[in-house]
Amino acid sequence: MKIVCISGKAQHGKDTTAKLLEETLKAQGNRVLIAHYGDLVKYVCKTFFGWDGKKDEKGRTLLQRVGTDKIRAVSPDYWVDFIVSILDIFCDEWDYVLIPDTRFHYIDSSLEEQVKAITGAIESELFIGYDVEIITAE
Repeated sequence: MKIVCISGKAQHGKDTTAKLLEETLKAQGNRVLIAHYGDLVKYVCKTFFGWDGKKDEKGRTLLQRVGTDKIRAVSPDYWVDFIVSILDIFCDEWDYVLIPDTRFHYIDSSLEEQVKAITGAIESELFIGYDVEIITAE
């Protein structure tokens, strides 16, 4: 399985890049998953805090409070660790996993601290055993 982390500022084409990669890779016969770190925090907010799914001021405040202020305060790599654990369990399920929301400072700095770039490929303690690349959409 190859993991592609797509990094960039908000509204700079990370999801669009992931969709284009997905289309290309699937056309080549690959099994592709697009996974977002934010999917889990949204699930937690809907299930445990009654969030209606709206990204208005109230919704964004809740997402920030739950995802960053509470959970990351206790476990800084919680969201990354969750994705890694799912990929470990289902390691034969996909040829490529695209993660297009690698824009948050904690994820970028976490990866920077734990990865080493070697000829464009990434080796990471977070993604041990996986071939990881980071694409920056700026």
